Amino acid sequence: MKSLWWLIVGTLGLLGLVFPSLLLSGFLHEPAVIAEAKVPLQLVGASMAWEAVTLVLMNALLGAGAARQVMIVSVGTQWLLGLPLSWLAGPHLGFGLLGIWVCQVGYRVLQAGIFAVMWNGRRWAQIKV
Repeated sequence: MKSLWWLIVGTLGLLGLVFPSLLLSGFLHEPAVIAEAKVPLQLVGASMAWEAVTLVLMNALLGAGAARQVMIVSVGTQWLLGLPLSWLAGPHLGFGLLGIWVCQVGYRVLQAGIFAVMWNGRRWAQIKV
């Protein structure tokens, strides 16, 4: 069963990585918009496994009762790091949509790392709910 999620996430990520124009053409119809979104979709496809790990660890910690810690990490990385860096990289420094998505992937990878450290630290095991 463990390998089933890798197969699903890997297949979806590979589709985004290898066939971004085909996937985008199902939702977008302007060639310029498809061209602009192609590389960010490839980035998302390449990082889908990290995204899945982040979500699994986050929800495992929530289920274990570590809601306060998860909220601090989630809000801190998104609102204090991810969004300001996205604003800086995207519109302010001119990296556009790709810069915004690079920042999004970066803060989610950071979240996965923090959640992994939290999970392995097992402090959640002493939480009384």
